[in-house]
Amino acid sequence: MTIQAGVDTRTVNPNDFQSVTVDSTVQVKAVTYSTDGKLYPLYRAFGRSRH
Repeated sequence: MTIQAGVDTRTVNPNDFQSVTVDSTVQVKAVTYSTDGKLYPLYRAFGRSRH
């Protein structure tokens, strides 16, 4: 739909789509989930400081 809108408004030329480059590079993120065991000491320390 977005491509068609660009063609309809003459923002892009249909010939621009003859060759397409796709970047499929994936970067792994360092995500720590709340169920991760290494966070339990942090939870315990945080819980003690709030009581």
